[in-house]
Amino acid sequence: MKKIMSLGLSLRMIVVIGFCLSGCTPLAFPGNTIYDASIYHDKNKTAGIRTIRTPELNIIKTMEVGESLYEKTQRIDFDTYEVVLLENTQASLFNGGFIKATANQENVPLYTWSDKNLKAICFHAGMDYDLNKPIKICLLDIENNGLFTQAAYSYKDIMYPLSNSAQYKLISTPPKYDKGYFRYIALYQGKIDNKIKISFREFIDDTSRPAFTQDIEYQLDKDSGTVVGFKGLRIKVLKATNTDIMYSVIQDYN
Repeated sequence: MKKIMSLGLSLRMIVVIGFCLSGCTPLAFPGNTIYDASIYHDKNKTAGIRTIRTPELNIIKTMEVGESLYEKTQRIDFDTYEVVLLENTQASLFNGGFIKATANQENVPLYTWSDKNLKAICFHAGMDYDLNKPIKICLLDIENNGLFTQAAYSYKDIMYPLSNSAQYKLISTPPKYDKGYFRYIALYQGKIDNKIKISFREFIDDTSRPAFTQDIEYQLDKDSGTVVGFKGLRIKVLKATNTDIMYSVIQDYN
């Protein structure tokens, strides 16, 4: 007989899970054991650290005074999704258990369940000590139509009907900037006589580093096509006025 730790809990999705609340004796879960539900990964997306350049190199742009000529930063992209449940739902489970989930909560990851690759959301509900693994209960979209209709234990093939079909929507997991990330910005500060001023700024953790902010004036050539530089960055100035500048970034920072 399996030893199961009962648990009632509240998550950001306000999920209530219960086992054997009427004093019943825990029994082995029915059904065939399958591989455990896991976080869904979209094969059409690329995950990992990505360098973002705005604009890309060799693209002609026009920006006004005070606007960014160039920005470079690193961010972490994900190939996963978050689920927003749009309707409340619940289900009766094996041996007196139940699950209740409320709508409109965020940051709930999308799972895939069994070799059928069903979309699911799963919640921790205790520990199976015989298998030495956490117990998770999942809501399943068995028709792949944007509706959860069944509940199941994450590694068992038995399904339990929900009291009502619950609509949900998927949101791509937003990118994030890791702690300690750097960000570089070049701002156009205008033109006086035949000189332009550009402010170069560096940020860490989205906080400006005063020692790494420099305002530099550049003398323009008589003909268009002046190239100005800073720490390996090269900007080709095609036209500059007191209000805007036409340019392209031809080389990135070192």
